[in-house]
Amino acid sequence: TITIAFTVSDPDGKPVTVTPGNAGLPAGATWDFPALTGTQVNGTFTYTATAAAAGQLFTVTLDAANDTATFNHVTKIY
Repeated sequence: TITIAFTVSDPDGKPVTVTPGNAGLPAGATWDFPALTGTQVNGTFTYTATAAAAGQLFTVTLDAANDTATFNHVTKIY
């Protein structure tokens, strides 16, 4: 099982909104964000690999934005 914890915040304390990417995720992968908007947004991505997924490459994305900036985080799981 892979678990990746995310914390997103703006250094100026402005609210941010996160958008977890779902396109291309492997079966059984989940995002858990109690809230998608706030001055600090916490969440996790969890995936338990199966034999059928062996040798496949998956791209996991998380976008964050507010009125002054945008950011795209990309994690590759193989």
